[in-house]
Formats: sequence, structure tokens, C-alpha cells
Amino acid sequence: MHLCAEMLAKSLGICDNTLREWTAQLQATGYVYARQHFTSMTNENGVSVTGVDGTLYAVRLAPGHEARLRYRDYKRQYRDLDADRAAGRTAFNAIANAKKRFEEAKILECVVDDEIFIEGSPDPVGQMQAEMSEQLRRWSLFQETSRHKTR
Repeated sequence: MHLCAEMLAKSLGICDNTLREWTAQLQATGYVYARQHFTSMTNENGVSVTGVDGTLYAVRLAPGHEARLRYRDYKRQYRDLDADRAAGRTAFNAIANAKKRFEEAKILECVVDDEIFIEGSPDPVGQMQAEMSEQLRRWSLFQETSRHKTR
């Protein structure tokens, strides 16, 4: 899987550090293997530089198998960072927009404490997690579409 670690953490309702800790624990037990994926992009000066476009995750699905990534996983281009930035499809923007809607929902629902909600009222925290999950789903669908177009 190629995912944005920050968006994955937000969709799980945890901080980035907790995701890194959980990933390290799962890696130590052999259930998961994760590594950043790098690609090229153009910086503000028009120079091509290397940047992280997401995190690759391999997951062990059967006993006795090892979670691992292959050379082809590292060589594949998953994202076009220049096009993503031009279209505003960055993880930074997705998280910032979700946080903004979260704060707006809290104000609309008069939520004072993120953990305490009036019975039957909308849950802004759950809404933010759901939005991050939807962003991850869209990202993965984007990858499927992109992969089929390049073949």
C-alpha cells in the first residue's frame, strides 16, 4: 500500500508519533514493513529535487510469510507531486481543510470538550476521522486509475 502516513494517523485518531511507534512495533514482529517512498518534484526555483510522496506499507496476511517490499515497489511512481500541488491535492491541504471543518463543526454544535458530546449530536472528531479515511480511499483509487493509464 502507498499511503500518506499523516493522513493515516488522522484517520485512526492518533498522532504521527503514535503511528510511527505502532508501525515500529508491527515491523519488529514481522507483521508490517514500512518505508518512505521518494520521487522527484520541482521546487519553487524550478529545480528538480527529491521528495517524499508517501509511505509504502507491506502487510503480512498469512502465517509464516514475511511482510516485505520489492524493488518494483520502490521504483513505481505513485504520485505526481507537481500536479498534486498545482491541483491542491496535498496531504497538508487535506489535513488543514479537515481541521478547519472540524473547528467549524465544533462551533456549530457548541462542542466545548472534544470527548464529551450531547446525546444524538454530531461527533466532529468522528467526522474528521471519516474525512481522512475518505481522503485515503480517494488516494488509493487515484493510484489504481493512474496505474491502469500508464500501462
